[in-house]
This record gives sequence, C-alpha cells and structure tokens, in this order.
Amino acid sequence: MPAATPVTPGSRCAPAASYSSSRIPDPSPTPYRTIPLHKVRYLGIDEFSIRKGHEYMTVVTDLQSGRILQAVEGKGKEDVTPFLEKLAKKSRKLEAVAMDMGSAYFRAVREVLPHVAIVFDRYHIMALINHAIRDQEYFKLRLYHFHTQRYSLSG
Repeated sequence: MPAATPVTPGSRCAPAASYSSSRIPDPSPTPYRTIPLHKVRYLGIDEFSIRKGHEYMTVVTDLQSGRILQAVEGKGKEDVTPFLEKLAKKSRKLEAVAMDMGSAYFRAVREVLPHVAIVFDRYHIMALINHAIRDQEYFKLRLYHFHTQRYSLSG
C-alpha cells in the first residue's frame, strides 16, 4: 500500500493514490436476478403506501442481509404468491417469515410455504393486546355506570 499523501489546508481532497481499493465499497451491487435465493433463511414481508389513497407496494426482504428480494405493486395474496412459489422451489433453508398481521400475506405463506414458521411483528401484537384491554376496560366502565345509575336516588 502506498504511503498516504497528507491533505493540506485548502485542498479539497487527498490524491487518488492515497486511497486503498480495499476500503472503497463496490459501487455496483449484485443485480437482483443473481441473488442466491437458496441461501435465504429469514424472510420479511411488508407493505407501504406509494401514493396518497390506497395504492400500496409489497416488499419482500432477506432479514439476515437486509437485501430487497422483490418489490411489487399491491398488497394482496396474488401479488406475493408468485415470488413465494419461486422461493419455495429454490430455498430449502427457509425457516421463518416475519410479517404484519395482514390476512393476505398469512394465507399466501400458509398455502405456498406450509412448513415455515410465521412471526408477527411486535408492533401489531402490542396494538392488538392494547385494543383488547381497552375494550375490556370500556365494558367494565359501562357496566359500572349502569349499576350506579340504576340504584341511585334522584331528587
């Protein structure tokens, strides 16, 4: 490795010779068509809104590498099933799929990958639990008000 050339005040950057090629990241990532799907163990499926209204895009990612494996418009079962079928043929190591609690993704994974564990994300689990607790508390409060108003003296 060549000796580093010092950067002097007022210079914009060091000469190119002072940079090692091993420290510069490769600017051209592997094209998606050459992603080795047989190595995928943990999959993530999520959707996001692409425009105001109800237009969504589904993203399937490899949770270990963080790489996007597929992005497709829509958030239905029919949008994600073709990729899951392709993945089922190539990936024997797939262990789990993380997703929100959408029934479309759940049905697609159960149908195409029945042997794979499904993991729901913590946010949606906690939202469901909080909703159930809130409903129970409202029920108790209404019951309390019903009993206190029924036996109270009005004057």
